Amino acid sequence: METTLPNGDRPELPQLFGHPKGMFYLFFAELWERFSFYGMRALLVLYMTTKLLYSDEMSLGVYAAYGSLVYATPIIGGMLADRILGYRKSIIIGGILMAIGHGFMTIENSFFFYTSLAIIIVGNGFFKPNISSLVGAIYTGQDEKRESGFTIFYLGVNLGGMLAPLLCAWLGMKYGWHYGFGLAGLGMVLGIIFFLRGMKSGLFGEHGKLPEEQEKVLPAVYRKKEFTVILLALISVPLFAGIIYFHQYEHWLVLVVTLAVALVLIKILSGVSKMERDRLMVVVYFTILATLFWAIFEQAGSSLTLFADRNVNLVALNAAQTN
Repeated sequence: METTLPNGDRPELPQLFGHPKGMFYLFFAELWERFSFYGMRALLVLYMTTKLLYSDEMSLGVYAAYGSLVYATPIIGGMLADRILGYRKSIIIGGILMAIGHGFMTIENSFFFYTSLAIIIVGNGFFKPNISSLVGAIYTGQDEKRESGFTIFYLGVNLGGMLAPLLCAWLGMKYGWHYGFGLAGLGMVLGIIFFLRGMKSGLFGEHGKLPEEQEKVLPAVYRKKEFTVILLALISVPLFAGIIYFHQYEHWLVLVVTLAVALVLIKILSGVSKMERDRLMVVVYFTILATLFWAIFEQAGSSLTLFADRNVNLVALNAAQTN
């Protein structure tokens, strides 16, 4: 049902139920992306322990390395989108990479396993931070609607995360791992289709295109920058695959990154006023709490899945569906 607003209040984008139409396309794009992510995650640890015959320690180590990189790469992906690619290209690149990664997961051997995880990590870095940024951008001129828009958007996140373990885990455990991983990959393909459909229909307006500074450079110069970003993304695939494979040394990487972040934070805090410092410290506290929350949350896909598999009398669900 389309709404008509007074001329003075009319936003620049087509509306549906008082929200930009494009938001609903982003809703379904994110729903299917989360479906693919959590569908694969539901099967991951059990796939390692029962199919690849990894030990619990190795399986949980691989899962931890994968999870830490999945949460780290959106920082880089967001910076690249803001400065070079723009939200749209970043989302498309990320979605395609994740679809390829999930597709490779259907090939049941160790080489494709590590390669798939690395590709999904890189794709997530491009996709995850930028689709939510685009949601915020299309509400320009409708600030009072933005909060409720994000509520609808995160409903898609939760819906995809809820359906994925039920369907992908059931299919994977009953008919074969590659079917479960394949269904997760299909979800990502659907997410890309929804996003491209919304983009080609003009429902995002001018939002999410190239950053303003990149629109001013010569096309040849921009193409060189774009090529460099894509090349670095491809190079990072074997790098991330290596980090996951040699996960027993990952704690050193975490230590180095933590120290680097601490030094940057100290430098920032030393150059601001007391009021700004107090406000930044609130952000730091919330960041620490969020880190602890997600560390506990991720036990659902790792140690708690193994616990359910071995210690719970499951009747209606299988262990992977308990995620």
